[in-house]
Amino acid sequence: MSLLTTEAVKEYIENVHLGVPEVKEVILVEGGNANYTYRIRFAKSWDQAWGKHDSVILKHTSDHLRLYPDWKIDSIRQETEYEGLKLLATIIPEGYIAQAPKVIHYDPSHRVIIMQDLGELLTLKKRIIQNENSKEQSVEIGRGLANFISFVHSFTPSPEVLKTFQHPLGRKLATTGPSVIVERSKKLLNLTDSDIQIQILSTAAEQMTQDILTASKHLTLGDFWTGNILIDIKSQLQIYAVDFEMMKIGVPEYDVAQMVAEMFLAGCYYHPSENTQPMIDEFLSVWSSKQTGDEEQRK
Repeated sequence: MSLLTTEAVKEYIENVHLGVPEVKEVILVEGGNANYTYRIRFAKSWDQAWGKHDSVILKHTSDHLRLYPDWKIDSIRQETEYEGLKLLATIIPEGYIAQAPKVIHYDPSHRVIIMQDLGELLTLKKRIIQNENSKEQSVEIGRGLANFISFVHSFTPSPEVLKTFQHPLGRKLATTGPSVIVERSKKLLNLTDSDIQIQILSTAAEQMTQDILTASKHLTLGDFWTGNILIDIKSQLQIYAVDFEMMKIGVPEYDVAQMVAEMFLAGCYYHPSENTQPMIDEFLSVWSSKQTGDEEQRK
């Protein structure tokens, strides 16, 4: 069954034998490039073991990118996300300020994850660009994210977890980034391979690629950035991390560097704000305080 339309998703959810109530509407959720994500609203609440749901999120992974149908990509990435969500539920303390969504149902045959609907929340990227965060909120967000990612990085993977999250596709995609940065820098700055700036960037890119390919100890999220963070401030601050298809054994510092770079670009480039730097400072301070090992690499 193809789940590329809202009509197909409605038919699927009504026939998947989960005991769901009557479906009120199915809406395609915009914002991601890779998958088909839908919000399913019910005519009445759906009772589950850990709560009642007026709506759920259904995420379908195809063998191509949603916005770029000609770009084929292995759907194995959804299995990685499902295993990642299961593992995060055991790593992140219950009730902590930063969480991942809970899985309700996994259907590998149709490449579907049905999960908790977190609501129509702004991403951290949008909140920074729109200058929605107070200084106090920014510090709390920085602290919450630092502790969340520290729980992941300090987790000791079992041999089974190491095997599950080797993720060759994730590593392959991650190693394209450094070389892309070099090529874009050459184009934007009108530089060539002989310029010292490009030589430095190329050396760093080669080191990053080697680090990614040889990483063997630490669990990482692989796509930890402001666009994958949702912020709920309705009653008290709650942070949600989403999208774990790139979760893999990797280099913790690269998770941190990606998040800091995205915070900086959103807060200092798109929309300069004095409230973004405190978020970055708190994030780096708290994360660094919880790390052991190679201090030089962290720097």
